[in-house]
Amino acid sequence: MRVLGIDPGSRVAGFALLDHMEGKISYVESGVIRLKGELDTRLHQLATALEQIIHDNQPHCAAIETAFMHRNVKSLMVLCHARGVAIQTIIKHQISITHYEPRRVKMTVAGYGAASKSQVGYMIQTMLGLPSPLAEDASDAAAIAITHIQNLKVNA
Repeated sequence: MRVLGIDPGSRVAGFALLDHMEGKISYVESGVIRLKGELDTRLHQLATALEQIIHDNQPHCAAIETAFMHRNVKSLMVLCHARGVAIQTIIKHQISITHYEPRRVKMTVAGYGAASKSQVGYMIQTMLGLPSPLAEDASDAAAIAITHIQNLKVNA
């Protein structure tokens, strides 16, 4: 089973593709999607990039991080637009999607719901046996994908 993890963002979004087969998780691909221009343009760029990732990798399911409370309501609204575009793009391809809270993702991969980004990055590098750390947003996306895989195991 191939899982697409998405760390949504309105300027930079992370993605990671992981395979889960016979109890083993293996790294396929990850990266960051850098978005430029006005909000409408960035949202279109995000949808286009996700379309290409889905087309090239054919994931079976997807997982995305939920929005968390920001001090800045405007930033939260923009992030929610990016989440909406990502969700719409995934559903358009009839791929099931599951949503995970940031604290749950951190708890799953680092054992602590308030783990730092560097702690999550280190754990992702270790868990996937990667020679070097992933970019921060790609690492977060991989953590989201791993959380989904672990959730599937628990509910199996």
